[in-house]
Amino acid sequence: MPTTAFLAFDRSNRYPRTALNAMKKLVQFVVTSVFPIVLWVLTALPANAASLPQPDENGNYSGRSCHQSWEVVDPDPNGLNCRSTDTSVAEIYESSLKNLPAISTWDIVGTFATGETFKAGLSPAGFNSIYDQNDNPWLFVDRGNNPDSPSRCLVRANASFVKPIEPVRDCS
Repeated sequence: MPTTAFLAFDRSNRYPRTALNAMKKLVQFVVTSVFPIVLWVLTALPANAASLPQPDENGNYSGRSCHQSWEVVDPDPNGLNCRSTDTSVAEIYESSLKNLPAISTWDIVGTFATGETFKAGLSPAGFNSIYDQNDNPWLFVDRGNNPDSPSRCLVRANASFVKPIEPVRDCS
């Protein structure tokens, strides 16, 4: 047995008292500090903190969203029109609220078939919607998931035409 004078052993002589005291303090710390925090986090947050965008009463996906994964649901056999113009996306995002673009009059540069998916681009502020002169939201299509899909164009952000799909992106 070591001859260290400051170590005293418990009754069974298995652990020095300093080690037992340290273990007791650790257990006490976990029970009183860590466990309540973990329990609060698990119960305070909803099961799915980030959720898919929901359309408003008009079917528009309006409001601030950073969701990027979308699927075309437009039943039109000709496909969902994707529109573009010579105006750059940066200029569109920077346009004042008084000079919103007439996107519905822009050239159709391609179409998406029902079931096709695409990735929406985000504005410099991190949102996916652009509004037109009628206050309708549009999504900027960064790229389609098919090689022949249109890209760098706009589609209407309405439940009649598109729906958000997984994965959900947390915007915080």
